[in-house]
Amino acid sequence: MPVKTRMKNPEGLAVVIGVESYQYVPDATFAYNDAEVFREYLADTMGFSKARVKIITNRNATLAEFNKLLGSNGWLARNVKPNETDVVVYFSGHGIPDPASLQTGLLPFDVDPNYSIGLPLKELYRTLGNLNARTVTVFLDACFTGEAREGKLLLADSRGMIVTPREVAGGIVVISAAAAGQISGALKDKEHGLFTYYLLKGLGGEGDGDGDGQLTVSELANYVRTNVKEQAALTGREQVPELQGNSEQVLVSYQ
Repeated sequence: MPVKTRMKNPEGLAVVIGVESYQYVPDATFAYNDAEVFREYLADTMGFSKARVKIITNRNATLAEFNKLLGSNGWLARNVKPNETDVVVYFSGHGIPDPASLQTGLLPFDVDPNYSIGLPLKELYRTLGNLNARTVTVFLDACFTGEAREGKLLLADSRGMIVTPREVAGGIVVISAAAAGQISGALKDKEHGLFTYYLLKGLGGEGDGDGDGQLTVSELANYVRTNVKEQAALTGREQVPELQGNSEQVLVSYQ
């Protein structure tokens, strides 16, 4: 359950996407749960109005819906107030690499990854960077190895593929689930992605490392990185979340 705070962010806007079941590839285990619970944390913990949080999951998370919400003329772009709006984008599902172009993308429900990378991260970051929002924070519970959370291949001949998603534009903060070449795993007993589970616990207060009642991006990233790395090691895997962007931004105030 999300921790309730007194935070109010009336100008905040968020897009939450969770794609667990896919039309063409194996499931991204527990991605639906990830998205549904993260939406509650946005409202109760981070102070976002539910009316200003858009969520799409499973078969509703099509490429057309991705573009409708996140495109250059989409819902976010039409509703941002320059230098006033805090934007959060959360995605749980499959990331896809393209070894030919060395690009990476977020996979919608209805896209076959053998023919398209879905929504290219480079395009997403460019659009978000052009919003002129006060802050833009992106959480990605996805990896870009061409494999699912259970190790099943999403792409033909993708085993061992390493494409590093490094297309972050200026002014955007990104906390992602794994480093290049690593799979983003799941916690079966918690019914969440491993990254999202500790992301939620960190947002709930455990990530406030110095105990000052304020959670910064760097504190959250350090908490998530430490716990995900340790938990993955217990199962014989390597998974180390990464942070890109301004680390001193305050995400939650518990006072």
